[in-house]
Amino acid sequence: MNILKRPPGDQFTFRLFSQLLSKVKSPKDSFYLWSMCFDPSIDNHFKYEDFPAFLPEHYYHENEMIYRRTMMDNIKNDLIILGVKDHLTSRQFNPLKERFPDMAIWLKQMANFYPDKHIILFTSLENLELDEPNMDIIPWGGDITNHQKEYLGLESLAGKNYNSRYNYLSLNRHPRPHRIMLVSKLRDLKLTEHGLVSCMFKNQISGFEPTINDSYEIYNNFSNDNVNNFKNKLANYYKETFVEIVAETSYIEPVFNLTEKTLNSIYGKSFPIFLSSAGTVEFLRSMGMDVFDDIVNHNYDKIIDPGARLHRAITDNKELLTDNVKVKTLHQKNLARFDNNVDFAKNKMYNFYATRATKQFTKIINDRNL
Repeated sequence: MNILKRPPGDQFTFRLFSQLLSKVKSPKDSFYLWSMCFDPSIDNHFKYEDFPAFLPEHYYHENEMIYRRTMMDNIKNDLIILGVKDHLTSRQFNPLKERFPDMAIWLKQMANFYPDKHIILFTSLENLELDEPNMDIIPWGGDITNHQKEYLGLESLAGKNYNSRYNYLSLNRHPRPHRIMLVSKLRDLKLTEHGLVSCMFKNQISGFEPTINDSYEIYNNFSNDNVNNFKNKLANYYKETFVEIVAETSYIEPVFNLTEKTLNSIYGKSFPIFLSSAGTVEFLRSMGMDVFDDIVNHNYDKIIDPGARLHRAITDNKELLTDNVKVKTLHQKNLARFDNNVDFAKNKMYNFYATRATKQFTKIINDRNL
């Protein structure tokens, strides 16, 4: 196996990848990498004329050149197995023009470059379709599976402050389009006074002042220590709120990569409103998570248009976001359901991802006699 890069805390998918590779008898080339590194919004590009890139008209990042050269130099067999942790969407992605993540174009070109080879792609994304006849795609769980060991040992929130005047929590770190839209919507609907809202791009939004002061420097040594961040900081916010507007990483693209943001909301025992790609709620529901359909209006989950989906997510749940007495009463009545969701996150979720990936991979290698 060629390990190009792994994200911090990545044991679950790496271990799963290694276990599944051992089932293959045929000669193979396998690669495990964190990031595809392609983002055309970055000015510092390189072009390596002699590099056998699949898209020679593009400029490449230095790391990307290293990754691709490593792969090209080590592809010897007719079976290629890729494990990719990347969410594959750059800041230049246009949902009106593109139906799959723009950074996935390199994977499509790779399949075309090797039409006689069979490629098996493990991806963190749900619903990824690249339409290449020589490529099989297997989802194995997104960033939500990182730090599995640490999250299994994490105690969920002990209790809420039922004297709090706040209804909801909204955490907004990187300035992704849907988070800018969300904070603007909360401001325009005069909902900010009812919640704890962080916004690290407040300079991009006029007439808004966050109620939570946040900083990029929350991790020691950039290790993405999500568990200690929850214990030392986020738990204090979850204690004071009863609903969370979960602004996930994926939103405008038709695929999605669930992350620790969803996991933190479960451990924080909050009613969830998911700002994620269409179909996310249905997926979580199918996994076995209680999404509180009798309390939260998730009709927004079926709406494809990103702007309309965000508008409905907030306006259809305005009462939950503003009625302090009602949301506290509902929360107290459903404490057992929150505990059940924590049990789901610690046990059933990981089993779901491992079982599904194993089943799909086993079928492929059996059908193709690999």
